[in-house]
Amino acid sequence: MKVNYYAMPEIKDLEEKDVEIRFPGSKKEIIILIICEWFDVPREQLNKRSRLRKYVIPRQICMYFLKQYTTMSLKEIGVVFGGRDHATAIHSIKTIKELMFYDEFKNDINLIDYKIIRKLFDSHMAVNNINPKQFTL
Repeated sequence: MKVNYYAMPEIKDLEEKDVEIRFPGSKKEIIILIICEWFDVPREQLNKRSRLRKYVIPRQICMYFLKQYTTMSLKEIGVVFGGRDHATAIHSIKTIKELMFYDEFKNDINLIDYKIIRKLFDSHMAVNNINPKQFTL
């Protein structure tokens, strides 16, 4: 299925391979891999329909950070995780925002956020052949 993103059509029957064309792994994969590593969850488990808490929370956190750090639509974010719809992504983001009222959870999110920012910065530096030593004081 070809999607003309320049004409901003309604996205219907979007498949994961179409999302991969638009987002060829960079930010999306970095975010997902960091969260999978943090929670010690295999990447494949995030795509399954499992409602076990040990898979649901990492999936919801991934959706939260994908919305925060990418230009992906809610529909595209849902497709990345086993073809879920935009309502699931909305619910996930809302759930994470509500859970952040608990200090321990918020601390974990902040640490994950730091790891994501650091990894995105490092990958940006590598892609653009920037020497980090030029930024030292």
